[in-house]
Amino acid sequence: MSLSSMEETGYVFVINGGAVDWKSKKQTTIEMHSAQAEYVAALEAAMEAVWIRKFFG
Repeated sequence: MSLSSMEETGYVFVINGGAVDWKSKKQTTIEMHSAQAEYVAALEAAMEAVWIRKFFG
């Protein structure tokens, strides 16, 4: 697989109508199935959500 076939990951966290954190990037690993790529993206977003909750909590 080439670099151009890598999945792109992105998310935006919004609080009270304003974006407080966002990210968009190509994933650093090449997954064989799109479901695997979605799990990787969900994991990255979940880890960031935990950090944001601790920061604002």
